[in-house]
Amino acid sequence: MGNNVASVVFCGASFGIVDEDDDGEQPGLQRFDAADGTSKEESEDAFLTEFTSLLQNGGLSVKKHDGDTSKKRLLKLDQDGETLTWGVKASKASSSKHKIDKQDAPFKLRSIVKITRGAFPGKASTKKKAKRCFSIESESGNIYCIETKDSETRDILADGFELMLRKSPNRI
Repeated sequence: MGNNVASVVFCGASFGIVDEDDDGEQPGLQRFDAADGTSKEESEDAFLTEFTSLLQNGGLSVKKHDGDTSKKRLLKLDQDGETLTWGVKASKASSSKHKIDKQDAPFKLRSIVKITRGAFPGKASTKKKAKRCFSIESESGNIYCIETKDSETRDILADGFELMLRKSPNRI
């Protein structure tokens, strides 16, 4: 694992954002044992601050599943704090093969209605793969199927999005 660059406590456990992993993906998330008596509210606020910062300052590498294909994408939160985008690494972005399709279009955080952990709706999956997956459902009916590198990262991402939805002042 890479070097630990940040660590926060959330719901009795602490999470660290790590820079690069052995596979060169950036950045990852790792769970650590909580060491202090931080309140749940303080833990959630600290985690949400780190999670938002991670998404705004570099994003997180994920696999985005569309139909029968999966694409590596960089899930980022725009500096407006409201728009989620699907980026590609610089080398792929300049490739003539890369085209932004409808499912790669940015979407508003406030349009999210549900976060679901596990296998994607209507898709067969192994238990191991299902533990790395979650879906984001928007009010327009779009379902963004996301696979992470491991179950721990999936849980942290899903927790982060659920907190964003619950604590966002811009919710409808």
